[in-house]
Amino acid sequence: MARARQARSAASALWRLFAGLAGGIALVFAAALTTAPANEDHHRIAIAAGAVLALVAFAALVAHRAFAAPLDRLARDLAMAARDDPHRPVSGAARRWLDGAGRVTSAAADVQARLSHAESSVATQLAAATARLDEQNRRLEGILLDLSEGVVVCGLDHQVLLYNQLAANLVDEPHALGLGRPIFGVLSREPILHHLDRLLHQSGQAGVQPTAPGTVRFICASAGSGLPRRARMGLLNRADGTPSGYVLTLADADVDMDETARRDRMVRTAIEHQRGMLGSLRAAAETLVGAVDLAPAERQSFENVILEESVRLSEQNAALTQALDQMGARFWAMAEIHTGDLIAFLRRRLDVGRPIEVVPAGMPDWLFVDSLALTDLLEHLARALAHERSVETLTIAVARRDRVVDLDLIWSGAPIRAAELDEWLDQPFERSKGTLDGRAVLERHGSDCWSLSGRTGEGLIRIPLPPAAQPPSPDRRDRPPRPEFYDFDLLGIPAPEALRGRPLRSLSYVVFDIETTGLNLSGGDVPVSIGAVRVVNGRVLPMENFERLVNPGRTIPPDSIRFHGITDAMVEGKPPLPLVLPQFERFVGDSVLVAHNAAFDMLALTRGAAGCGLSFDHPIVDTLLISAWLDPEEADHSLEGLAARLGLQVAVRHHALNDAMLAAAILVRQFDQLESRGVERFGQLVAETDMTARLRANQMQF
Repeated sequence: MARARQARSAASALWRLFAGLAGGIALVFAAALTTAPANEDHHRIAIAAGAVLALVAFAALVAHRAFAAPLDRLARDLAMAARDDPHRPVSGAARRWLDGAGRVTSAAADVQARLSHAESSVATQLAAATARLDEQNRRLEGILLDLSEGVVVCGLDHQVLLYNQLAANLVDEPHALGLGRPIFGVLSREPILHHLDRLLHQSGQAGVQPTAPGTVRFICASAGSGLPRRARMGLLNRADGTPSGYVLTLADADVDMDETARRDRMVRTAIEHQRGMLGSLRAAAETLVGAVDLAPAERQSFENVILEESVRLSEQNAALTQALDQMGARFWAMAEIHTGDLIAFLRRRLDVGRPIEVVPAGMPDWLFVDSLALTDLLEHLARALAHERSVETLTIAVARRDRVVDLDLIWSGAPIRAAELDEWLDQPFERSKGTLDGRAVLERHGSDCWSLSGRTGEGLIRIPLPPAAQPPSPDRRDRPPRPEFYDFDLLGIPAPEALRGRPLRSLSYVVFDIETTGLNLSGGDVPVSIGAVRVVNGRVLPMENFERLVNPGRTIPPDSIRFHGITDAMVEGKPPLPLVLPQFERFVGDSVLVAHNAAFDMLALTRGAAGCGLSFDHPIVDTLLISAWLDPEEADHSLEGLAARLGLQVAVRHHALNDAMLAAAILVRQFDQLESRGVERFGQLVAETDMTARLRANQMQF
């Protein structure tokens, strides 16, 4: 249409030209008429003007019919040929004037022929490619239908590109799984992000438990009900080897575990029986070897025992081997699982029947376990506590210790006796139809559990479990540590009188961390991220957290991006600080604020608060200063150094929420150390750390 309008403009331009020419001639003759003295001269000028104008009009008509109109027609024909039909003939009208030798129409025909040939070639190639693609799609659909697992293909932005019906059947709301929709609408976010990061940065890392080259197994949860799903993830790569997405295969993890449990019980029963047979064989053999004066009848009797027990042992081994072969060589499914998902599975189980409230605590971690069997064990113990001790609220605390992760089941009340716990472990689980018990689950994980006395008025069952291998944080180990800051206007605020006499563990704390555009807060650097977690009754509550990215309203310098990894693209569209700080203030409430190297974070917080009419005048605790008071001889009081000394796992550093979680875990450990040194009240802690801050600030001047 645009080309047609351009062609029509040739005719209109021609008419405008002649109209302008006629107007100019008319003006000239009008001027002549006004200056001519006689009537006869007026008459001659008028006749001449009319003749000239008639000649101009005739020339314009001839030019239009001979040139402009044929050009317009040719433009329309070529435009329609290009748009609709390349075989459309080009009009030969007015060839006598416009194209006497036929060169224009011949050239147009050549262009049409080339266009028609190109269009036919493209159509043929497109049809062949479409046929191949349709054939591949049919094969892929057939393969996906034949698979016994659900398959979901996602891009690196986590948008679904492809899925089969089995995958839709494995999620709570099949309609929520669709092309172009985020996978996190149907599956839990944390395991997918964690394992994708491992594949992108730590492919082949020891401990990932690959099932095939470039794949990892794990357990995730459906987004709605929290039902467990077994998952396997592998990367999709472009031709140049760079990743473009990932493939998830899903299977129902809530399968019948009876076969595996029967297999385990069969092996244990066989071992017990064989222990008796081997004892009889050994006794008979020792008697025959040691007794030289046996009567022939007695010797024959012992030889018969050896023969009979040997035959029985051989037959039992054959029967056991056959039974195991029939049951298959399938081992218990060990896979990585996040403790948050494990607790979510348990919560869903305990909501049925007599509900039991589960409160997560401690530092979330990754386990390498049979999540279904372990959930069975936790449910079994929780229901036993509810039935025998009337426990209605159960805290499950997670803590890494040396090379294990402790799961502590904590309740208000007296601890249980070891003999009673052993009875519970030997009782078969209700869900396993009498084939699986707690002892088998613990043995499979190479673990045990025992009853302990918790804090005053608390009972505790501890289960140490194998951790999943945590890859080191890529790209972050060379980041410089944040220097120490001291601001006595902030840290020297006296503790409120109502809090000074309170025990440390009785207070509510909010441990927070702020990442900024730089370290020069007085020079205009502002927050780009705030993360926080709550500590109540001396325990970290990971589910009660606060995490926000903040749009700083300015470009983030490359050096700061290297430090915390937050880019301009990540904060684009995020709320500015005046919108985030009121949310953070509501999260904090009347809790004590805690940070590592708190003067820096508090300065960033108060400067931002002053700009939006807020005031953070809460009591402040600094884990760095606590460490400096507890261990003044230590040189390294960084978050990493403290975590290493306390045996805490360092995840991704310089990420606001992760740093806050790590500082919270350090604070809880420091409570034990402080109490052992006689610092049990909040007022004592504030006084000691204030003095420590002043001493360290003075030392840094020399």
